[in-house]
Amino acid sequence: AVKGLESELPNGFHVLSCTKHFAGDGGTQNGVDQGNTVGDDAVLRKLHLSPYADAIKAGTKSIMVSYSSWNGQKMHGHKRLLTDVLKGEMGFQGFLVSDWAAIDQLPGDFKSDIETSINAGLDMIMIPNGEGQKNNYLEFITMLGQLVQEGKVPQARIDDAVLRILRVKYETVLFQHP
Repeated sequence: AVKGLESELPNGFHVLSCTKHFAGDGGTQNGVDQGNTVGDDAVLRKLHLSPYADAIKAGTKSIMVSYSSWNGQKMHGHKRLLTDVLKGEMGFQGFLVSDWAAIDQLPGDFKSDIETSINAGLDMIMIPNGEGQKNNYLEFITMLGQLVQEGKVPQARIDDAVLRILRVKYETVLFQHP
């Protein structure tokens, strides 16, 4: 599916695949949506990471992170799995995107949710932007800037996220065909 979606179309355009939902989304206890997946590293690697290894090998450029938890820790704040394993060990070079308003499920207030999720390795965050929504993108931008100024989110983490997003936009010829 990744190869088919990300192949060049006859008109020179491209489609970006988004492999979902990293990781353990289909293995939550009792099948609870947005629930908790429990297992050791062997179970993680054999059952829940192998499809992502295949998708990375096929060239996926975007992976959406799951609302679920791994052994009680929300995936949107799981630095070991997002950065150390997925980006590091597995060599994923694309960008990680949150699920819709998923950082709001992290413990703490909105600003700490931003700090936790960005430092965990998320590169792009989907933030509600309409009236009546809990948070919006303007608050996100302001608070992320504050976190960088306060030294709580390293500039290098922002640079990495920007590089990953721009690289994918370049590879999918968005600069040639906006």
